[in-house]
Amino acid sequence: MEGTKLDREIGQLFAQLGAKMLGEKHDSAGTPATTGLLHGPGGLLTLPGIDQDVYSTIIGTRPGLFNQLPTVPSVFEYPLFEVITGIYGGSGAEPDTVCDDAPIGGVMKAGKYTLPFGKYQRQTREIDLLRVGQRNNRADPVDIRMVNRPIGQDPFSPTADGTMSGDILINEMDAVMMERAVEFHRLLSRQIWNGNPANNNGEAYKEMTGLSSLIDVGWKDAETGIALPSLYPDVKNFQFGNVSTTAGDELVRVITMMVHYVKDIAMRTSLDPVRWAFAMRPELFYEITSLWPCAYFTNLCGFDAGGSKVQNIDLGDQIRMRDDMRSNPHLLVDGMKFEVVLDDGITEYTNTTKAGVPNTGYSSDIYLIPMSVMGGRSVTFMEYFQFQNPSVMSALIPGLTLARAVAGGAFMETVKQTNWCIKFQAAIKPRIVMRTPQLAARLLNVVYQPLQHLRDPYPESPYWVNGGETTRSGPSYYRPTV
Repeated sequence: MEGTKLDREIGQLFAQLGAKMLGEKHDSAGTPATTGLLHGPGGLLTLPGIDQDVYSTIIGTRPGLFNQLPTVPSVFEYPLFEVITGIYGGSGAEPDTVCDDAPIGGVMKAGKYTLPFGKYQRQTREIDLLRVGQRNNRADPVDIRMVNRPIGQDPFSPTADGTMSGDILINEMDAVMMERAVEFHRLLSRQIWNGNPANNNGEAYKEMTGLSSLIDVGWKDAETGIALPSLYPDVKNFQFGNVSTTAGDELVRVITMMVHYVKDIAMRTSLDPVRWAFAMRPELFYEITSLWPCAYFTNLCGFDAGGSKVQNIDLGDQIRMRDDMRSNPHLLVDGMKFEVVLDDGITEYTNTTKAGVPNTGYSSDIYLIPMSVMGGRSVTFMEYFQFQNPSVMSALIPGLTLARAVAGGAFMETVKQTNWCIKFQAAIKPRIVMRTPQLAARLLNVVYQPLQHLRDPYPESPYWVNGGETTRSGPSYYRPTV
């Protein structure tokens, strides 16, 4: 079987590994994994006669915002983004005679902000090179294939070709790389929302500034600390209103005002046309689409005390509107369709994690994110530190330096080795850049009570499920005795 690009690059790394000078420090633990192995003694996939097609029940993250944000490289640790924040009113009196001086135009004001990189690292399980490629016997199946992948295409993937390709049910190396890629994906898909530099641990671990911090008040000048209120997003508090019961009309009213507010800013700052996207939990969106058509058609058109006002609402129109919003996720606001990104990474609260949430309900936030302005100029995007820069590449000495830049330079990867025991550790330094936070909005503390919560892709969640085993016994055969 022809090797993948990942196999070839790993082979090149092994060549460097073999060229290590004698006496170098052994730096891996020297305790290779004994569970999660695929083939050979104790392998998970060694039962004779299993079908070729293997299906996965792993719940992957949705193609949420993490998969939609453009990604670009950068080598600037603390970029400064300048913004013109206003012009003071003019000074001076109106002239009394035709030759008098006129008032003077006001003074321009400006501010600047910075968004530092985060820093995240993950490694593979330790592998015994003397074990890789083992098979129990000819009954150990090697013709099996994964029908559905745990996650799809990833904007960052710490593998050689940027995908999770390879024989992940056959090749032990491909399998551990895939496991690490899933772990990175789970981590970053939540960090884009809740990353907070206050959680940094020096230079060892650093969090990027997530959208829950970016879409909030408190923007300050990077140099002086002076407040920059003209950059503040529109943040409203829904005060734990329950959209599954009585808060439908209020939700439509508040979200419509949010949209109207930021559209007005965009128009009067010459940033039109803007592409916005709502982002919310999938459970919340499903509840909203149940109420939105009715509330949208009847908003602020109630009955008077005598019941003299009559509304003729076509239920078929409401059902069609609901089904259309669910099949192509969007919200209809002021006659315009606004894309809705369903994202599992948005933090969800219960009554045990946040006061105000009812016992049988959940609470999360709704985000309105400016994706591009002026017909296509990206204003919310991700940057990553470019490890394939000349300084780094010149420091990687072939045959001596056990490191490489992968995934287009988004990751730096190194090998940790003790004799035959190796593992691969990778690091990435990403950040989210939002150039027009004044066009963003956020609705806090929206409560919903779905009939059933969906499965969750994160092992820490009570709605994450798995099963099965991490190893299987055998084979155990009698041997000749001496």
